[in-house]
Formats: sequence, C-alpha cells, structure tokens
Amino acid sequence: MYPPLVQHPVQKTAAHQLLVITTTKSTTICPLTGYFSTTARIPDALTDQQLALRKIKNPETLDIIGKLVKNVATQPNEDKYRTIRTSNPKINAAIIEQEGGLSALLSLGFAPTAEDANVLEVPKGVLTMKEVRLVEDTKDWLKKELRAMSRSSSKSSLKENDTDPAKAALRAQLEVLQCDGCFGCGYGKALRW
Repeated sequence: MYPPLVQHPVQKTAAHQLLVITTTKSTTICPLTGYFSTTARIPDALTDQQLALRKIKNPETLDIIGKLVKNVATQPNEDKYRTIRTSNPKINAAIIEQEGGLSALLSLGFAPTAEDANVLEVPKGVLTMKEVRLVEDTKDWLKKELRAMSRSSSKSSLKENDTDPAKAALRAQLEVLQCDGCFGCGYGKALRW
C-alpha cells in the first residue's frame, strides 16, 4: 500500500547515528510555509463511464440508474432486468428525458435491440458490482457538487446584501488568501500556482 521506506545515514557519531527516512513517492512542498506532503498526488483521469454519469444533474435519475444496474449485476441471468423499455413512462421521464441519462445507459453497456429501437438491452456479464460502485460514487459526487453550489449561491447572496464597505474589503482579502488546493496554508490563490 505505501512505498517502501529507504534509510540514508546522515551523520555518524560514537553515541548515535542520525537517519533520514525518505519515501519513494515525490513530495510536494509549499514554498511559503515549508509544509510538505508525501501523499499529495494528481487525481486519475475520469473514464468514459464516469464522464457520462457526471453529465447527469438529477439525483433521482442516478438513483434509478443505480437500481437498474444493481438488478442486472446481482441477477445477470434474468432477462427482465437486462431489458429496459424506453417507452415506459417512468423510465422515459426519469432517465431518457433527463440530460445525460440515455448516454449514461449507453456507456454502461445498454444498447438498442435489433427488433425494437425502444428497447435497450445489456448482454450477460457486462454489468458487475464495479459499475454499481461507479454509480454510487457518482451519486456521492453529485451530492457534494450540489452542496457546494448551494453554499456558493448563499455566499454570493451575502455579498450582494452586504452594504458595509469595510466588511466587503475584509471578505475580498480573505477570498484572495484562501488556498487553491495546497495544504491549508492559505497562500495558493494569492500566488496563482
């Protein structure tokens, strides 16, 4: 899980030996505070399925897609779970008419059948618990995004209602000094790195 530790002797004395412990990971150092982290890393690129699922902005749509995928993953031999009729009013309203709903189903492995274009079917074994976890992770991501959007809208309404110029100047200073992903030092945005 963690990279192996490598010990390098720095100084030898009769009483003791100082050791510097380093890891094989790269370290990230904030130039102003000197704080560093050996666990900082660049996030992995999103897969096509993740990108398609993240286009959905309705939590109910993700809930229904999650139920459909879970049913197929847990019971892959049941044809009734592997087939979706897009003409079904509930499926049509909750998934097909929602932005990104149909493309998410297609990216997960559902495809129109040759007999009827209004029927989507997924082959046996295509959907596994991996895809179920992917939909669950996307639901968590969407909840965080919606929470962040509601917080930012409440902050902007506070700014609009603030008539005290001293408060507005202090708030502007605080926003400039907030860090943009560093380690809590508060200088990232001001320096724009």
